[in-house]
Amino acid sequence: MAIDAEILQTLDQMPESLKQELLHYAKYLVENYSKAISQESYIMAIHLTEC
Repeated sequence: MAIDAEILQTLDQMPESLKQELLHYAKYLVENYSKAISQESYIMAIHLTEC
């Protein structure tokens, strides 16, 4: 939980414009992480069925 506190502390120091950019980037990361995990799971499933 220490990382959450550090993130919030850092956010408190940011101007609103930077917070907005950070929000866009965080959403981008979450979306792409989800896609990457899905692709990885799909590849693993194919590999397991081929063995």
